[in-house]
Amino acid sequence: MPSPTSYTPYPLAITSARLQTYSFYILSTLIALLLTLSTPNTRLWNGGSKNPDDAMKQNGETLNPEALAEVIVSTVVAFVAYYMVQGSDPGYISEEHVSDISSRYEGENALSLDEVGLIVGDSSSSFDNGDIEMQAKRRNNPNLVEEEEEEDPDEIARLEGRMSWHGGRELGPTYKGIKRKHCLECNFKPPLRSHHCKTCNRCVATFDHHCFFINTCIGERNHCRFWIYCMFQAVACWTCISVVNSGHVSSKHLPPNTSYLEKNGMVLFSSLFIWPLALFCSVMFCIHR
Repeated sequence: MPSPTSYTPYPLAITSARLQTYSFYILSTLIALLLTLSTPNTRLWNGGSKNPDDAMKQNGETLNPEALAEVIVSTVVAFVAYYMVQGSDPGYISEEHVSDISSRYEGENALSLDEVGLIVGDSSSSFDNGDIEMQAKRRNNPNLVEEEEEEDPDEIARLEGRMSWHGGRELGPTYKGIKRKHCLECNFKPPLRSHHCKTCNRCVATFDHHCFFINTCIGERNHCRFWIYCMFQAVACWTCISVVNSGHVSSKHLPPNTSYLEKNGMVLFSSLFIWPLALFCSVMFCIHR
């Protein structure tokens, strides 16, 4: 059965827009990594010691492989999650699929003239709207009792969700109502909870938002992947923050004739770049659960 969302294959060729998006992401990641690695006296450079005074000098001989592995693994996993969601299909809706499903839904629920008794020349047959609706229900369910009507919730959910690719309840009922708004850009009536993205210039099923950071619409088909990406990206950012903050030296532990800013300047500078990214990814992860 066709779906209201068009199943376009994942593009193999890297377009200029995707190349720019990847370049921006890779550049941001490299800056965060360089700031993390260049911050002195952290647990990344003191051989795992939690006491900054034990780190006499920042060099490769005092590198902590465990801390380095944490940073590398979290960054690689975040990049893989980014690759999976960037440029993915959010559930673009095409006029062909909407028209086909709309006609199928109306055809399955429409009554013939013989069924409602409206035969040409038969003036004795007259049905009001309630009779026609009851006749339609009886055709779909022969065991229906008019006075004691009981609807099975599971059956209703199945019938409502049969037109949705994910089996949900959103798309099925939208093809029989008059509440759907006509999209002037796409020139059709999309399902409920759909929205026309001005950036992509296409209607998206269960539209959430257009993420400019990954240059991709977030909708019905890639919402879960976007949530997973936000989770792993937040983990990567907080891992870098954990390493950077380990190099902080409190005022009471400062060496003589050394100012606080001189000792913790790199920690503060790195935090100004990484902290906003970590907070942003964490907020996006929480609100998209």
